[in-house]
Amino acid sequence: MAKKDKRTRNVEKFAGYRTSLIYAILMTCASLLIYMTFLASGNNPLKTQEEKEAIAADKEAAAMAYGENNYIPGDIIDRSGVKLIYTEQNENGDVEIKYEDPLAYTQSLGFYAKTKSGQTLAYLMYGSADTQRELYKAAKDSTKGSTIQVTMDAELQKYSFNLLKEVCGQDQSGSIVVMDPHNGEVLAWAYYPSFDVNALVEEYDRAVNAAAKKEGGNEEILWTGIASEKLGCPTYPLTHGKTPGSVFKIITSIALIEKAGTNMDNPVYEYYDDSGYLSFGGDAVLPNADYSPGWDLDFRKAFIGSINVYFAHQAVNTIFKSGLDEVADRCGFDRWFSLDFGSMISGYAFDDGDDFQLALTAIGQNNVQMSAVHAAMITSAIVNDGHVCEPHMMKAIYENKELPNLLVGRKEYQLGNQIQSADPADYEDFLEPVTDAQTASIIRDAMVGRGDNLAFDAPYEYGYIEAGGTTFGMGAKTGTGDIANEYGENVANNLWLSTFAPADDPRYVVVMNLSGVPYDDGVYDEGATLYPEVAKVYKKIYETVGKESGDAGQ
Repeated sequence: MAKKDKRTRNVEKFAGYRTSLIYAILMTCASLLIYMTFLASGNNPLKTQEEKEAIAADKEAAAMAYGENNYIPGDIIDRSGVKLIYTEQNENGDVEIKYEDPLAYTQSLGFYAKTKSGQTLAYLMYGSADTQRELYKAAKDSTKGSTIQVTMDAELQKYSFNLLKEVCGQDQSGSIVVMDPHNGEVLAWAYYPSFDVNALVEEYDRAVNAAAKKEGGNEEILWTGIASEKLGCPTYPLTHGKTPGSVFKIITSIALIEKAGTNMDNPVYEYYDDSGYLSFGGDAVLPNADYSPGWDLDFRKAFIGSINVYFAHQAVNTIFKSGLDEVADRCGFDRWFSLDFGSMISGYAFDDGDDFQLALTAIGQNNVQMSAVHAAMITSAIVNDGHVCEPHMMKAIYENKELPNLLVGRKEYQLGNQIQSADPADYEDFLEPVTDAQTASIIRDAMVGRGDNLAFDAPYEYGYIEAGGTTFGMGAKTGTGDIANEYGENVANNLWLSTFAPADDPRYVVVMNLSGVPYDDGVYDEGATLYPEVAKVYKKIYETVGKESGDAGQ
């Protein structure tokens, strides 16, 4: 081969440099284009975490802004560490959101889901922004957000939900609330009907695709509408109060005792009912639920028998509207509450000077509305000498430690340091005391009397509760709220049983409500019929939470 001269070699060398330079310029432009694309999309893999945090002002905002490619949402666990809603990465590095049960927690605890259309559907403990931020708060050397521990017990929650599912008929709904009255911890709050989040996501994507094909294609799709219209489930159940019926007589009893005094021999408490109804002129007649006692009544007898005429008479002649209004306000009626797991409102309103409306309100009819959580609050006040602790689910927050994993794109984590815990003092005296200790004691004794009546007297005779190696009674107040049609005819009922147990040393409050129970030809179930179901819940409490507190086996 002929040897090239120096000039030829320099020309070829320059040509090689020129080709490399052009290639380098092209690659730089491509890299800049990719970089600008990531900047436009809000995700910049070339920036350090510190730079991202600086841009977003704080670490939590950075996690939310850059989260999908950099952070994994934390988990929600129950009081014993059972994972209720949790995230995992598959071998491709994709984040999967999983649920311990597809239905039992959806209405009370919430959900977090990604749709195929790229929307984030989030309703976590009231959809709280604080909760979502905590789930994206990662420790210094981790890419998984904090784990939130709630007060709920997974086994008790599932049991309560499945019990509701079993007893609720078609077009009926129901709630079971289990609460520790001494600190406000919600141990279970089940609501039926519920929905599977995966079904919600499928229906949501279907609605988005259908809307996109319409002219304009900008129709707003709400997950609440999808749940209601496609899955047949109302949402935000805390804001949907029900007519409480005679459960409201706890409030009327507070007002009566505060007006008449705590001496139960006071003649004010005596009333003879020989007719079974009160007449307010014209068609305005208020009857007892099912019979006329035909004997002298005092407060305790009237409470145990839930005698409508007695409480209506006392409201009109002793308490008056001003007295009932004052106590209802003290107990939180007609007020909006933002709890850490949902917003709650209980309605209360009627006209001045209308004795018939006052009488109806005093027995929990008319325009009174309340949720099972609110009923649990009021019952807790009777247990706690008039004091109410704030119902809550937040228990503790933990960091997550990131562990090495040999699989590309996959990471593992374990629970790290506890960084926050619920302080009982923060939940004390949620309301001003709803009454004094002596008044609460009188009502507590009457509720124990009603519980004994359900356990031993005809037509009920349900018996005491056997749980935790012992037998005990409950304090109880039954309620049956009317549901009328457009013509004012009673077509269904809300059944209530608000309780505490053990009767002589209350540790737990359980409230059960069924709504939409059919009323057929004047024959209907009443709140007392829920006693066997509530007894089952108490047995489950002692199998689960009771072990933790040392109640089981005592």
